[in-house]
Amino acid sequence: MIYGCVITYNDMPLIKDTVESIAGKVDRIIAVDGRYRDFPDTNGDYSTDGTLEYLATINNVQLVFESGVDEVAKRNRYLEQVHDGDIVLN
Repeated sequence: MIYGCVITYNDMPLIKDTVESIAGKVDRIIAVDGRYRDFPDTNGDYSTDGTLEYLATINNVQLVFESGVDEVAKRNRYLEQVHDGDIVLN
């Protein structure tokens, strides 16, 4: 299986452009959403700008939540979702 993996937090419309550019080229997209550790907690732990609503409309998107961590932890979170032999595109 080929996965397109992205990390996001309040990234509309950039996340829309990203997803649309890879959607037809991968079997599944894993999107990890959540506030990064060093971001101020002004908007909550998860995206509030329409990112989550948009991702929920895409059939092959698997949405995963991880808040209050750094980019490495968010990337490790999507790697937990794949199996040996899968191809992962960041």
